[in-house]
Amino acid sequence: MILATPGFPKAPLLPTGGSKGYRIAPAGANKGLGIFATRHIKAGELIIDERPLLVLPATTSAVDVVLFAMGVIGNSNSKFTEEEQCQIRVHAMDRAIRNLVERMSPEKRKAFMELSVCKEQAVTGEFYGRLTTNGILIDHKEFNDELLPGNLMTTYNAICDEISRINHSCSPNATFYWNTASFSVRIHAVRDIPVSDEITISYHATLQSFADRAKALTEYSIKPCMCGPACDPDPARIRAGDARRASIMRQIFMTKAVPLWHLRSLEHGTQKTILEDCVKRLKEMEEECLEDANGYGDLLRYVVEGYAYLGKREEVLKYAKKLERACRAFGESFDERYLSKDGMERIGIRKAGERESVKEKK
Repeated sequence: MILATPGFPKAPLLPTGGSKGYRIAPAGANKGLGIFATRHIKAGELIIDERPLLVLPATTSAVDVVLFAMGVIGNSNSKFTEEEQCQIRVHAMDRAIRNLVERMSPEKRKAFMELSVCKEQAVTGEFYGRLTTNGILIDHKEFNDELLPGNLMTTYNAICDEISRINHSCSPNATFYWNTASFSVRIHAVRDIPVSDEITISYHATLQSFADRAKALTEYSIKPCMCGPACDPDPARIRAGDARRASIMRQIFMTKAVPLWHLRSLEHGTQKTILEDCVKRLKEMEEECLEDANGYGDLLRYVVEGYAYLGKREEVLKYAKKLERACRAFGESFDERYLSKDGMERIGIRKAGERESVKEKK
């Protein structure tokens, strides 16, 4: 299915501006190396587009199939306990990765072995441990392997040389996505990054509660997380942050429950209230530095198209600029006609007053 991807294999893209805008350097206590901006990077800009050293299933599913066929695991007649079966899985996966790494070029093998292994993953072995510590999860429909039971291989881990150096933040200034055509991981800025600032991504869903984020980060030996205000241990700050995230998630779910076609059928006052609530949540996401979160782009698109229907051109233009940057960061399509009054005319967006006059004539 990868080979059938249109354009495959394209070369990875050059960073915005044509040259590298970052450096790898020590990131401080308990963080190892990190990546830092060497120039001002604007929201939406491509920072890195890198092919991975290795791409593997995120779980032991590949070796599970073989071990199951051998009767070692998943069989009531197996002579091994559940704990022993788990150890066998991990050992088999570590050995499989070792075999792959040994086939790499000396340069790539050196890069792989220089990646760190966090304490929580050390028990999985020096090779599998590097996968689980440094891998970026890929969940892409073009990776589905229908030959395996239960579609076990829909989630993969990509281990990169430079991208694996990017540290975590609960309020990251960058995000990533997988591009199959170039077989690469792309890192884009989600907001402006000043010179010398560290470039960060999130290792978890940023709209999770404080407790859920803390739990997810223990797998990376990040405990407690001290990345910034989002991880302030003050109980009042935690309650306020969790309440904001919950409110944002409710608004995102609301846009699914009240799609745009339904919004258009509501009374004008109700339409206005819903869009104002969306704008309020967007402002809160930006205040909390959550522009990388799932749903940020969806809320922006909802607001742009909602105001377009109401003929609010100034509002459309204001939020379309943000949406364009978000779409670049997330690798999504964007209609550039929203960025100019002439373009909006071509789409058929009339000013609010014009819309009302047309209705009256009818």
